[in-house]
Amino acid sequence: MKYSNLFFRQKIIIISVILLPFIFHTSCQRQELNNQCDPKSSQFNSLHIRKYINGETAFSCWSPLLTFFSNQNDITTFIFKDSTNELSNTYVGKIEGSSITVNLPYGIISSAIPSFTTNARTVTIGNEVLTSDTSSVDFSNPIMIRTSSENGSFKIYKITVNPIFPLTDTGQIGCWDAGGNPQTCVGSGNDGEFTNTPNGRAFSGPKASNEYPNDYTTRNKVSGLLWKTCTEGKSGSTCSGGTATTQFWTSSSNLCSSLNSLNNGAGFAGKKNWRLPTILELASLNNYQNTSPTIDNNFFPQSVGSGYWSNTVNKSTVGNYQYVNFLNTTIGDFPDATAGNARCVSGNLPPNQSFTDNGDGTITDNRTSLLWQKCSDGLSGTNCTIGSANNSTWTIANSNCIGLTTNGKSWRLPNVIELYSIFDESISTSPYINSLFPNTTSTQYWSSTTYTSATTTGVLVYFNTGSAANLSKATTRPFRCVSN
Repeated sequence: MKYSNLFFRQKIIIISVILLPFIFHTSCQRQELNNQCDPKSSQFNSLHIRKYINGETAFSCWSPLLTFFSNQNDITTFIFKDSTNELSNTYVGKIEGSSITVNLPYGIISSAIPSFTTNARTVTIGNEVLTSDTSSVDFSNPIMIRTSSENGSFKIYKITVNPIFPLTDTGQIGCWDAGGNPQTCVGSGNDGEFTNTPNGRAFSGPKASNEYPNDYTTRNKVSGLLWKTCTEGKSGSTCSGGTATTQFWTSSSNLCSSLNSLNNGAGFAGKKNWRLPTILELASLNNYQNTSPTIDNNFFPQSVGSGYWSNTVNKSTVGNYQYVNFLNTTIGDFPDATAGNARCVSGNLPPNQSFTDNGDGTITDNRTSLLWQKCSDGLSGTNCTIGSANNSTWTIANSNCIGLTTNGKSWRLPNVIELYSIFDESISTSPYINSLFPNTTSTQYWSSTTYTSATTTGVLVYFNTGSAANLSKATTRPFRCVSN
């Protein structure tokens, strides 16, 4: 009995030493009476001391010892690193309270890897632990993540990733005058003067999949899109295996979608969102400095210099689909029963066009961040009905745009990819362009890009058909200027 009482007193002393700081802490705060689960309550301490002495382990409330652990559960930075995601830039999230928003190239959104710093013990999405620099997440829709602290408290963050469509430079670095002669680029307004504009071309690959080493892909580091390195029918790291196949549009579309069921349902290279590219995505592979094939062969070896199908319907001719001819950079259309090549792409579809009228004669493209003249050059007014559109030669169009000083900006004639980005295939009638560009002429518009196979000609975008082709630089056509 003596030893039993001694043991009991020792146990009380040990418990008192452990709980004394907690008791002192809670006694200094406003108490909530009659709440045995509130650490501030007068009943809380006696409840847990009694349970500990009696050996009760099924606590109905948190143990007071947990208050000694950290209750921190904040995310302090949230980014998408260029190196981790094979992108040309790092994209930084904006944290406001429990909301995180970030703009990210649309092509990577379905499998992006975030990097973040946190003082929380764990970060989870549903039942899955989210690991910085490692976990691949589909951010196509807003998601909720939970940060949990050491003492069991938690915080819910809503992460919204906004898709953007950064355009690549055409790759053209040379400049030629109207006579086709090489000229100094500085001050010419030619495409070649504005290298890496609006964004430098950047690809990585060909790269073998870690899980499926026979599957080779090439990443567009600007848009985030993942391309099948080889033309359909070819294979291998240099695309030297097999033979390029041609097929009707429907068969080409089916070929791309069939990639999603390969590797026992895991998809080609482990991706399950393969499709035919849009016409703008496909045209962005053109390198306008090159001649046939007009594509970067280091990243897309053994490419065929002929027509490749896109998934874009031609608006001017029922039953036709848009294609890119990598023999000469031409964008045109074929009947769907025409045999063409296919190059498949993995990634979300581009965001829809979105423009803002700034009320000062300019229009902001919200998905590319480019700033445009609202009216064709020479026109003005709310509805672009004042004056007359300047039908000019290619040389004058270049000169007029670089001489423009609207809003203190530096302006230029757009390159062919920039110009094609405002062609709108959702419009039902010509001209195929958003209504925020009123009174646009239903014809071809000049770009600053020279057709390198015939340098006396420049490349135009046809807002009446969706084509892009070349005409003599002496031809007079309307134009619209652009600024970054």
